Amino acid sequence: MSDAIEFTAQVYKVQTLATDQGIRVTLDLSETETLTMARLAECQRFGVLLRIVATVQGDDERKPTKRY
Repeated sequence: MSDAIEFTAQVYKVQTLATDQGIRVTLDLSETETLTMARLAECQRFGVLLRIVATVQGDDERKPTKRY
């Protein structure tokens, strides 16, 4: 697999795993991203290591709310 997999997603959940202290990030993709899901599932199936680069998507930039 040499083609880039490019898609827009929102971070749904970030958690640490109690068993091995690993980190799991869950992404929420649009229902139109079924081909992306299939390509990511293929990566999982074959144990492909991915290099992920995340950028903010245009007008969807959200700033964190200050909590005191």
